Amino acid sequence: MKKYIFLIEVVVGILGIILVLFLGVKGIAILALYAITPFLKEKKEETIESKLVFHKTNSITFVVGILLLFLLFFIQDYKLITNTSLYVKDIWFYVFITFSIFIHGLIGLILLKKFKK
Repeated sequence: MKKYIFLIEVVVGILGIILVLFLGVKGIAILALYAITPFLKEKKEETIESKLVFHKTNSITFVVGILLLFLLFFIQDYKLITNTSLYVKDIWFYVFITFSIFIHGLIGLILLKKFKK
């Protein structure tokens, strides 16, 4: 796996979280930037090491996502600080999607660094 694919996930995730918190549902349009990642991937056969990093990254992202959903359930009736006309229950799905992309990229970068050593 290439490092800059995870870097793009981190950038798109951070921008997505910020834009969804400020703009609401319209902020999810940032995910269009994530559409460039298939053009950055290599066509060659993946190694065992890259497959392990990918699966471990997905597993950890799944666990963190479940914890985020648990947290969002308990704070769903609060208004957003950034946009007081929105409640958390109005945009929870969009926050979850962008946060998952951010966490997947961050965990991927950390695991790539560990496996390179």
